[in-house]
Amino acid sequence: MDFSRLSFTALLVVAASTFPLLATATVPITPKCESGPRDMEYIYEHGAITRCFYSNLSLTQAYQAHRKARSDSNNLASMLIPGKDLKIENLGDTEMVEYVWKGNNDLHITQNFPGGITEFMFVADKTGTNVTEIAHPD
Repeated sequence: MDFSRLSFTALLVVAASTFPLLATATVPITPKCESGPRDMEYIYEHGAITRCFYSNLSLTQAYQAHRKARSDSNNLASMLIPGKDLKIENLGDTEMVEYVWKGNNDLHITQNFPGGITEFMFVADKTGTNVTEIAHPD
């Protein structure tokens, strides 16, 4: 085998071995989000509300994307078990986090902190998953 043929074969092997890495590279997930009023009177009465929509993602996929995007991701469980309710004490900065499934596509999470409560509602349908976060200060 001549040198140029060997070099070409090696190049094909390298290119073929990196293709699966390129093909499975993750595309950044950008949800569409909106926030409710931010004045303190409203927040004390109704909570600080943020709603996000993750297009074409299942509830578990949206949960992972939402958790990963948060600076306080250690306050949420790293894995979900669909349909299994759970309570976790002292997760991250929380006193307790409670996961309650209200159906296959409806998950409610309550985080209890020394300074208040944060609720998450994940509701999925065939178009994607809506995530509503409501932070209630003490």
